[in-house]
Amino acid sequence: MDVYLAHEDSLRMLRYARREEGLILAPTGVAFPDPESHHLSSELLSRALPRDLFRPSRINPISIRSPGTTRRSQCAVVRASPNLASLPSGSYLEVLHAEGAPLLVGPGEVVHVFVEAAGLALLSGACLLNRATREGRVTRHAALLRLVALGMELCGSYARDPLRPGVGDVCYGLPPASSSEGIAQLVEGLGGMHGAVLARRAAGYVNDGSGSSMETLWYQALCLPPRYGGVGLERPLQNVPVEWPRSMQGLSCHQRLTPDFYWPRYKSVGEYDSSLHKSDQAFYEDRNRAKDYGLLDLAYFPLTDLDTLDAAAMKQSICQLVAHFKKYEGAAFGRRMERLLGSSKLDNARDVLRATLLPPPGRWREAM
Repeated sequence: MDVYLAHEDSLRMLRYARREEGLILAPTGVAFPDPESHHLSSELLSRALPRDLFRPSRINPISIRSPGTTRRSQCAVVRASPNLASLPSGSYLEVLHAEGAPLLVGPGEVVHVFVEAAGLALLSGACLLNRATREGRVTRHAALLRLVALGMELCGSYARDPLRPGVGDVCYGLPPASSSEGIAQLVEGLGGMHGAVLARRAAGYVNDGSGSSMETLWYQALCLPPRYGGVGLERPLQNVPVEWPRSMQGLSCHQRLTPDFYWPRYKSVGEYDSSLHKSDQAFYEDRNRAKDYGLLDLAYFPLTDLDTLDAAAMKQSICQLVAHFKKYEGAAFGRRMERLLGSSKLDNARDVLRATLLPPPGRWREAM
């Protein structure tokens, strides 16, 4: 039997599968659930899905994709989403045990559990946020920022808490669930489905390689268009190793440097540091990193929690980076950026960006 999770329940399971060492996500072909999925039972769902995530009941039904176009299910604890047949190949991933077995295997029964791939997850998020904007709970501006952040999480190396994504613990160092190109291609193939316009717009701003929610915040502040709170800078490479020349062998303090942000054309790197209080070891590591970037003739811009939390400090850090880029872009770039950075509209848009992506007070550090 196949279970194709949808919407919030799918994203919850996707985050869970990325974080759990005993689970993997495997690509699938075109997703067509068999008609037997119409006969799912509460007991079967409870055994197939993690109990710390799902407690199927009439009050808390589970969203699944149903075969055909019906919105009804014969299972009272299921909320059916129709039209699965219109989804393109690659829209779903199967959640498997690390050895490759389906999520539930028992005497006379096998249950395959599928979650929405990153592009379809972005579309589902766009549908929910479209509804929230119509109801006045979220602005269109904030909706796009949240979708870009979701896309960068799925294309990055971190995963937020499945049950408490806004304030729960973040898991780091994970393989990405997709790439920005993969998301864009899948969203483009979703055609005229609800939320497709907003999802495509957000997919166009997603960048690969983000290592944390705070890196995602800084990327948006640097690279999104001004109407969304960014300054429209060239996209950096994120967490991509810097090439070492042979002449540096034996001179550098590191064998490998992987900056959070790297602009090869501007010979500059940015590193986000979440530590408020430096130990001696961390202090010397920062010094050695700066020395190595100097050997590579790369301008080094450290970004800290204090720069993130204070609006004026964030603007100052952005201005410093822009001043360096001006050396490569020329006077016209400098004049345009000077006008932009002096604009109160940009300051207001950046405030919306920070308010949308920073966690609640008291749980701000890496709780995105």
